[in-house]
Amino acid sequence: MRGIGLRKMVIQSKMPNAAKLNRPVLAALIITIVGSSWYIVAHQDSTPSLADDFWTVYHDEATTEVRTAAFRRLIAVGNEQWEGANLSGVDLTDQQLVDVNIQNAQMDQVILRGAVLKGADLRGTTLNASDLSDVDLSNAKLDEISFLRSTLDGANFASAGLRKASLEQVFATGSIFQGADLSESYCLMADFTGSNFQDANFTYSHLEAAIFTNCELSGVRFDGAILLDADFTDSNWWRATGLNIDLIEDFKFRYSPNTPARQEDYLQWLKESESPCAF
Repeated sequence: MRGIGLRKMVIQSKMPNAAKLNRPVLAALIITIVGSSWYIVAHQDSTPSLADDFWTVYHDEATTEVRTAAFRRLIAVGNEQWEGANLSGVDLTDQQLVDVNIQNAQMDQVILRGAVLKGADLRGTTLNASDLSDVDLSNAKLDEISFLRSTLDGANFASAGLRKASLEQVFATGSIFQGADLSESYCLMADFTGSNFQDANFTYSHLEAAIFTNCELSGVRFDGAILLDADFTDSNWWRATGLNIDLIEDFKFRYSPNTPARQEDYLQWLKESESPCAF
């Protein structure tokens, strides 16, 4: 009996020391659990939901950086509907936005360099003071869009619809407008140097002080267009249609071509136009 009692006393005397040794381990475990739980909660709270992202791109409160991040996340999940969105200032360089709907949106001061928007619908959208260098907007619906003071150098607008569009004071050098409908558009003081307008339609457009230097104008329609002070230096204006007799005579005097290739075609046209069967 005395032996048993002695062993109990030894065991009891050792237990408090064991508990003391385990306290740091227990404390570390508690801290780890609490810290992990806090991180999970904080991480969940800091990740915007899709609803948050939609709210961001349709309201004015967000900064440009926040709006760009929200828009890119929505692109990543396959959203293609942006009608009426506020995308001003977003950076969409090289983004693939084929066939998206961005009608009646605010997109002033956006960066769309190298972006692909084939077949996109941007009717009624404002893209003022924006950078659309090398953007692909072929076959896009762009009626009543505004590109006021934007950079469109190297952009592709082949077969795009640009009726009543505003391209005032744009820089669109080396761009492609082949087959585009620019009827009733406003292109005052636009710089189209070196661009291709083959078979484009400028019927009833405002082209005052526009620069068409070295442009391809075969088959372009200028019926009813206002061409006051427009510059056609080294372009093949004689292959366009819709120019009245007074303009043709004025252009013969002011814009006879200087390059050999243009000169050859111009002389051929003069010969054809002076033929009794020309008309």
